[in-house]
Amino acid sequence: MVVRRVAGALVVLTVALGSAGCGDDETPAPSTTSVASPKKGPALTPTETSSSTSGTATSGTTSPTSGESAAPDLPEAATKNTKAGAMAFAEFYTVQVGEAFRTGDTTALKALGESNCVACKALVDGIDELRADGLHAERNPNTDIRAEQPQRSERGLHVRVNLAMVEYDLVDQDGKRVERSPRTVGYYTHLLHWRAGQWRVVDSVLSV
Repeated sequence: MVVRRVAGALVVLTVALGSAGCGDDETPAPSTTSVASPKKGPALTPTETSSSTSGTATSGTTSPTSGESAAPDLPEAATKNTKAGAMAFAEFYTVQVGEAFRTGDTTALKALGESNCVACKALVDGIDELRADGLHAERNPNTDIRAEQPQRSERGLHVRVNLAMVEYDLVDQDGKRVERSPRTVGYYTHLLHWRAGQWRVVDSVLSV
């Protein structure tokens, strides 16, 4: 895996993700536990292993307590163990990536990804590095998104999320522009598993 910074702010994860065909929408993914509450995902510790389906998704996180990574409030659609649920979750995660660039807070990303997800850790580390340098995006660039139908492989469920990343500024702690990132069109491919009653990211790649 290669991690690089684009326009000073965007961490691109280049991880090979294979894919295969998937069944109909109402066929649930393999599950080790029951489906979670339809209102909110569970809180996950960093060591635990484990919206709509189109358009603009919403964001929202809770603050971590006692060293835990608190799970954000998931849209109800994203709590379903179906292909539509996986699409909603993938869109929500993509928006949370943009929120993390805007706020410097990677709590939600840690909660939504598996602890053994190398790509997730690289993304979190990249954002944390920006925050340590006193830099952040002045807006969430990941709001114009649309998930496609998932594809299943032996590795899990692959969800492509098309993305038109808006132009945004990388600013310092005083709000002064350091660099401008142009509008970029690309897509994420998130590899998802259903664990402990919710979807989790186990691998991710951004192609631009």
